[in-house]
Amino acid sequence: MRGGPALVTVEAHRMPRDDESETTMTQQVHEARATASASRVSTPDGSLDVGLAVAGDADGSDGATSPEHLMAAALAGCLHQALQVAASSQGASAVDAHVEATVTLESGDGSGYTSSFVLEVTGLPAETADRVLEQAAALCPFTKALAGERLTLRTA
Repeated sequence: MRGGPALVTVEAHRMPRDDESETTMTQQVHEARATASASRVSTPDGSLDVGLAVAGDADGSDGATSPEHLMAAALAGCLHQALQVAASSQGASAVDAHVEATVTLESGDGSGYTSSFVLEVTGLPAETADRVLEQAAALCPFTKALAGERLTLRTA
């Protein structure tokens, strides 16, 4: 990239809640469900069934994972799919793209926990990387859901 990583600002639009008026029609594309207990998180279709650990205890050695690991995986997967769509619409290729997501859990000043999110994309053609990433971030429902949070997107 030109002189180092480029930062992309994400502008997101929240979907209206049920109690708000909605001027456009939406169509459900997909719905996913998961259930968590004290020690497991799973989906009804069996595609996910993992041990659940407290953030600081999840080192992977016992097969357990933390919600932050799951969030990082979801963010990386969602943005990667959006990159494919965005690149295709711009006549570019994202076949070699990789998304690395980092979710950091931080303790505050007695007000609970906060999180920060960094998504780094590699493998996009330098001449289109910024445009493709910006469009992908606007398409990705997870980056849109994080509007107003500490979310950094960058190409490398």
